[in-house]
Amino acid sequence: MDVLALIGNLGSIWESVFSFGGNAVQFIVAITVLVFVHELGHYLVARWNGVRVEVFSIGFGMELKGWADQHGTRWKICAIPLGGYVKMFGESETVQVETDDGEEPEERPMTDDEKAVSFHHKTLMQRAAIVFAGPLVNFLFAIVVFTALFSIVGVPKADPNAPIPAIVGAVATGGAAHRAGLERSDVILRLGADKINDFSELQRVVERSPGKTLEATIRRGDKEIQISVTPDPKEVKTKSGQTVIRGLLGISAQGGPVTYVQSNPIAALWLGVEQTYAMSAKILVYLGDVIAGQKSANDLGGIIRIAQISGQMAEQGVVDFVFFMAM
Repeated sequence: MDVLALIGNLGSIWESVFSFGGNAVQFIVAITVLVFVHELGHYLVARWNGVRVEVFSIGFGMELKGWADQHGTRWKICAIPLGGYVKMFGESETVQVETDDGEEPEERPMTDDEKAVSFHHKTLMQRAAIVFAGPLVNFLFAIVVFTALFSIVGVPKADPNAPIPAIVGAVATGGAAHRAGLERSDVILRLGADKINDFSELQRVVERSPGKTLEATIRRGDKEIQISVTPDPKEVKTKSGQTVIRGLLGISAQGGPVTYVQSNPIAALWLGVEQTYAMSAKILVYLGDVIAGQKSANDLGGIIRIAQISGQMAEQGVVDFVFFMAM
């Protein structure tokens, strides 16, 4: 990528992040924790296999704060908190040496001592373990976080007989609800000619109205407002294998009231493993459906999406914010 284009993109990212107001702080906390955990996996397994780690960086660009440890690793926090990296010594067969005349660095073969701490000269299994350690620790982190939540806060239990209120929990970017101006926490009171009492009623009205413009009455704060919404038509296969067209609004429910039941640490650990496995499976199934064209990729997102959702979760409380980081 052209350097000027990269700078322009970073500027637009920062503008977007800080346009969320207080969300910027939550975003930086979330991304810093997740990046640190991921890179720590690479770092620990690299050190365990005798590789010298030159840099452990949270963020990119100009160094804001840094220090060197007794092993020669430079730990630093940089100005652009959109990722991070671990730089290991000897990622190629040669070593670059700075020249006195300011020309391009020269390359020379490694000494035996340098080969002993070089990433490139480790066995295939050792290098594979170092690379795999980052994602692995992400999964372990999720298990630890879920375990802590289930043992300290408790396992959320919803009343299966209680109706889910027609309150907007999340709005898919680019979807029908997003285009109509629906926002999180909006309460949908009427849709078309139907009075909406719960989320299941809302789903029924939306599904039978693909491409049909409906007048909606919603409560936002202490005001009732009117908007027009047109559910997107979507092909759906029924259990019998038939293809039908149904309406899609592009929202999820906020959910009804829940109670929290604490678990002992062993049971919480098992629930943490189950939760991590279940979420991983759902993500893979969703991605498979996107590839097959059965679901939209509109709900996928990167850095900006993380910034938006981390702020929303933080507004709902620490528990929801921590749960989001694990997810």
